[in-house]
Amino acid sequence: MERSWRRAVRAGYSAAAGVAVVALLGFLTAGLLLFDRGLLQDDAAALHNARVLHDRPWHQRLHAIGEAPTRKLSLLDDSLAVETPDPLRTLQAMLLGSWLATALLAGALGRRLLPGGEAAGAATALLVATASSDFLTGSLVGLGYQQSVAFFLAAFLAAHVYVRAGRWWMLLLSTALLLLSLWTIDVAALTFPLALAWLALVAPREQRRRAFVLSAVWMAAALPYLVAFAAFLRGPYARAAVQVPRQGALRQVAGQLVFNFAAWKWVRRTSWYAPPRPLLPPVVAVAVAAAAALLALGWWSRPQATTAGAFDRRRALVAAGALGVLLLVANGPTTFVQLADIHFRTHLLSRVWASMFLALIAAALLQHGRPARIGACALVGGFTFLGLWGGLERQDYFFSLWLDQRAELASIVAACPRLPDDTQLVLVDIPHARFAATQAPYLAAVWGALLYDEPRVLERTTLASAERGTTCEVEPAGLRCRMRGLPCGGISAGMPCPQKLLVPGKVIILAGQPRTGTYARAAALPPAIVDPLRVPPGFASAAPLPTASRLERWRRRLLIEPATPWAKWLARRRLELSAGR
Repeated sequence: MERSWRRAVRAGYSAAAGVAVVALLGFLTAGLLLFDRGLLQDDAAALHNARVLHDRPWHQRLHAIGEAPTRKLSLLDDSLAVETPDPLRTLQAMLLGSWLATALLAGALGRRLLPGGEAAGAATALLVATASSDFLTGSLVGLGYQQSVAFFLAAFLAAHVYVRAGRWWMLLLSTALLLLSLWTIDVAALTFPLALAWLALVAPREQRRRAFVLSAVWMAAALPYLVAFAAFLRGPYARAAVQVPRQGALRQVAGQLVFNFAAWKWVRRTSWYAPPRPLLPPVVAVAVAAAAALLALGWWSRPQATTAGAFDRRRALVAAGALGVLLLVANGPTTFVQLADIHFRTHLLSRVWASMFLALIAAALLQHGRPARIGACALVGGFTFLGLWGGLERQDYFFSLWLDQRAELASIVAACPRLPDDTQLVLVDIPHARFAATQAPYLAAVWGALLYDEPRVLERTTLASAERGTTCEVEPAGLRCRMRGLPCGGISAGMPCPQKLLVPGKVIILAGQPRTGTYARAAALPPAIVDPLRVPPGFASAAPLPTASRLERWRRRLLIEPATPWAKWLARRRLELSAGR
């Protein structure tokens, strides 16, 4: 009795240590600088939409994304966040929690589905926690995708428990989690039938009846989603997002598959627009990644975890085949979506299957002599190290980009602290190669609404860009400005329309400064947009209002400043590098 109690205590300590190691690796990979930066790209649009829909009933919020009828729950995270005092911090906590949950759930699946037991499960958790193959590693832009992956893995795990133990409430739980995943983001739309097939193949004969019941319940529950998904794939939105080349398609798919295992490429990757200047010295990134990888390897290679035991070869072959098909299904269709060339949201699910495949190889190597066991440790340690290094590179990228965008956004409120109710805000875009916060007309409008804490400002904010084809014509009532190619519809919360009437004396113009990447007050629009000789005098003579304390508090939460010691150090390093330029 005493021995069993001691074994239980040791098992509890071992599990707690494992969770702590995985949490540390996940934090270093995706959370080290997460709470020191703000919104990026469509994060701002999602938060704005949730704020607009805040007073509506919940069932109306589920119909917010009109172009994607299969993503009824995609605004659920932002809708929950706006119910809290600090929505941005809540979203950041959700992202880090989803990242860590994905690693722990994948580890539990690896322990149950892969031969090798604890060694395979622990290796899977370590590798998933540090797999930084996707461009959106540690970015709030990928929050919905990451949540969908975590929900699906939880559904997969609960389904396996049901098949093995026959607990009916696990069947209901797995079905609910599957629907949460599917209706959030469609990352598992083509994957969940393969998960059912895998469970059926590995189930003993006496458990196959439960596997068939699970398949029937899952498919019946997912039928409305599958019908909506099929209709969506035939629609214009999907056709515009997916472009299959006539030649070289197989080569592109192979490239996406190989990238799951080419961890040395995660450290220096192709970027979107011109990347900001790196701030984290490579020697520091290598040292941090190496120390954390050695810690993880020391925990994984402990004798009780890597002792060779029974290794079912048939089970290993089934797992290898299933993981290969899952990888192909996860990466094949995403190869041809927009920005797939920089691996933008294409590997958030496939990295899980790739990590399980590597864990399977490591568990197989442990069954042989000392050289093979050393190879298993090198495999797990090497991918953990490179994944950590790649995650630090991603965080450095997004943090440096946020410092640029924060200065840009802060210059808007510095030049115009508060916008009068009847005044239009015109932003003349910043001509540079990097990605600006106000890069696109809809982003400029969304940020206007967020910065002034007023949803109606979205319709009164205009991005004037000669490069995007903005032209203005003089009319008796003012200037009629047209933005070529910009739709008037879009997300139900509203998007800027392609035409705006600018009334003289009711306009504030902020012109982008190429050298600093910020905005400053201007008296007129550029000649490339409108003939200055035809513009009436005093056109942009509106005066901004002084700010309010409530607005200042909201902006402090929105325009996050570096707070952690390492973030402050990087911000000071940024100033030093800029001064020495």
